[in-house]
Amino acid sequence: MRRNPYPAYERMRGGSPVFHLPPFDLWMIFDFEGVKRPLVDHDSFSSDLSHPPGHKNPGEWFIFFVPPRHAKLRALIARAFTPRVVTNLEPRIRELSRQLLDQAIERGEMDLAADFSVPLPMLVIAEMFGVPAADWPR
Repeated sequence: MRRNPYPAYERMRGGSPVFHLPPFDLWMIFDFEGVKRPLVDHDSFSSDLSHPPGHKNPGEWFIFFVPPRHAKLRALIARAFTPRVVTNLEPRIRELSRQLLDQAIERGEMDLAADFSVPLPMLVIAEMFGVPAADWPR
């Protein structure tokens, strides 16, 4: 399944294009129109996880913001991360990546999320605001 999930996706599209997984209260959508509708019909669908009873609030994660807040913040972010800006940041991103990887090598272990995937974008964005990586606590 992990190497080639597409036959399973095809079966799901044919037999159950919208599937509810109760233990996680997770909805899986497998056809184009089914996926498209929640992306545009904000009156019927929401990614706001701050209010469902019995669910832990994920906090202020951008991915869970709902319109119009999401659109406003996305527009601001898009202006900060133009292709030219990202291209100019590449050498520094490589340098910060090496530093984080070197720290993991020195420790002899690494949690990919905690030691790399989370701190790297935070360091890059902090430096965009003028806070050098050296000023960040380790």
